[in-house]
Amino acid sequence: MAGSGHELLESLAHVEREDVVQIFSFTRMLPETEVILDCVSRVQNAAIMITDREELRYGTPAQISFFVSRGDMGEFHSMVTPLLLIEQLILRMGMLNREKVLGKLDYLGELRTRYADKLPRGKA
Repeated sequence: MAGSGHELLESLAHVEREDVVQIFSFTRMLPETEVILDCVSRVQNAAIMITDREELRYGTPAQISFFVSRGDMGEFHSMVTPLLLIEQLILRMGMLNREKVLGKLDYLGELRTRYADKLPRGKA
């Protein structure tokens, strides 16, 4: 999705009920976040919000909200905790489809071996 502005509406026009929207809302609730949440509730699809403000977890249409600490206001705000949470969510989704995911990883390994001479790793 577009980061901000009216271009966001173009992406939201394609959101369907089967989709899950992941929202990061740090420090304050942006107008774009409010629009996304409103569209999510209208389409009745799932939204997951990750926030560093405890009060932002409540009263939104997000079905799941996670609070992550990024440091005190006025201090350095680290992205380590939000990234760790995202990695854990990805791993868990992979475990739900374990056989399919492992099959895709095996296939990726085969592709890397087959095309190593044409597309070497670490080369631009």
